[in-house]
Amino acid sequence: MKAAVFESEETRVALVSVDALSIKASIVKFGRELAEEMTGISADHIMVAATHTYSGGPTVEWASNQKGIIRYSSNPELIRKILKTAPEADPEYLRFLSYKIASAVMLADKHKTNAKCAVGIGKEFTVSFNRRFRMKNGRQMTHPRKGSIDGSTRRSYGSIWRRIRGKDGNAYLLDSTSRQNNS
Repeated sequence: MKAAVFESEETRVALVSVDALSIKASIVKFGRELAEEMTGISADHIMVAATHTYSGGPTVEWASNQKGIIRYSSNPELIRKILKTAPEADPEYLRFLSYKIASAVMLADKHKTNAKCAVGIGKEFTVSFNRRFRMKNGRQMTHPRKGSIDGSTRRSYGSIWRRIRGKDGNAYLLDSTSRQNNS
């Protein structure tokens, strides 16, 4: 988990990145509320996002969403088999995650320093490939059946680069986030 706090005049905002496949809104809400109690940063000024990693902790409640998962699958029988062995989110772990969100914001707020921020756009076409396809019915899918792809859709991919340098000239944050533009 990573967090950053930015302050300008009287306003503070926090950005939190959680290494998880996904994260429920109720967990984010509780984490924001705890962070607000600890730091005074307004809960609605705290953004929390999941990195969508498959190696994170158990945050997804597969059983409660089986119908939705199967309905959008191109291979429902395979998905049913997979869901039988899929791990379930542990309520204690989810509660722990809310506290970790709050403590990450608290630590980022405590250690914030003056810095200059920059943003730019770059493109990289040799690292990966597009696994997401827009279907003729308007949905998006990975690994679709032949003949169901909307071939008229063109996309450009790139990355948003962020860099934050402290007054001492050291980089405190340098990362990129893949993004997609429909064009």
